[in-house]
Amino acid sequence: MKLLFYDFFSNPYLNTGITPKGYSPVELLISQTNKYFLQSHLESRPIVQFKDLFQGVEFTPQQKFAAISPPNTSSI
Repeated sequence: MKLLFYDFFSNPYLNTGITPKGYSPVELLISQTNKYFLQSHLESRPIVQFKDLFQGVEFTPQQKFAAISPPNTSSI
């Protein structure tokens, strides 16, 4: 099976951790990382909650769209 470069970024473990299948040092570290990730999972919040921090800052609708749209990882 050939793994294409973009396949690696199509599911970067945003909602789930990596599933370790053994007991190597790296897999034990992955297990610990998954445990701490699940305990302190970050939730996305609407950008409106930060409006008071940037009073007086003007931006265009295009800039707002660029800020809330997901990043383009196809060029990586």
